[in-house]
Amino acid sequence: MKSFVFPLLLAVSVAACQSVVPLDRATIFYDRANFTEKLQQDIGPIGEPILQHGRCSLHLSTPGANVTTDYRFCTYALTEKRLFVQEWDIAHTKYTPVITVEFANLVSVDLASFFSRSKQVKLLEPQRLVAISVSIDDGGYIDGEATEFIFNTVKAQGIPSTGNDRRVNTPPAPAPVMIPIIIPRR
Repeated sequence: MKSFVFPLLLAVSVAACQSVVPLDRATIFYDRANFTEKLQQDIGPIGEPILQHGRCSLHLSTPGANVTTDYRFCTYALTEKRLFVQEWDIAHTKYTPVITVEFANLVSVDLASFFSRSKQVKLLEPQRLVAISVSIDDGGYIDGEATEFIFNTVKAQGIPSTGNDRRVNTPPAPAPVMIPIIIPRR
């Protein structure tokens, strides 16, 4: 009986990990083929050609910080002069703007790398730090080339780079505290 139970439990646990929609895909709605039309329908005309768009993760912080509590899954639209970042409003099934970064207002732009693929563009304004990483269409993994394209597009506008390669991260989760309970034997 024991030899039958273990494989059955293993099969059930593996099947539970499999799902029709990957967990990462549930982070934010994104349909590459219809994104531009849906975005302009929801937030209005952008007025410039969109060079690149996709899923992303966004950190908003203050200048000089490397930790933030404002972390969001998002979509973005990159033009030659601006970066539009939006969230998905599930209740109203539409995109809502989070921020628009005007490249003319930037103090600096930097590219932080962790290993070879994990990259983050840091856009520094006088009173705000925007850190963005592009995700692959299915979500979950950072698209290093697409993130680097944002960096190169912004840098082409004459925005200087300081060489700061520190990533902006969310704070670590609090560690559980173990309190031993001693139960005397009788």
